[in-house]
Amino acid sequence: MNQNDFESLKRGMAQVDAIRTGEMMTHRSYSARVEYDEDDRIYFGRVADIRDGVGFHADTVEELRVAFREAVDDYIEMRARLGA
Repeated sequence: MNQNDFESLKRGMAQVDAIRTGEMMTHRSYSARVEYDEDDRIYFGRVADIRDGVGFHADTVEELRVAFREAVDDYIEMRARLGA
């Protein structure tokens, strides 16, 4: 492992710790449970408390926040188109 790999891993672990300490992602009254896949080195989550399976993933915490907001907005838009 070179120095760049080590620094990247260290930054990633700091982001994982921020998620583990109970930071709850919410957007437009929807929330999500977030996890980190160590093997794939990605964050992923699912929108909670809905019947439909709406998931999202990203490489960084900031990208994950964007992906979550987009997933919720797309879900709301889809439900509006379907008249639900």
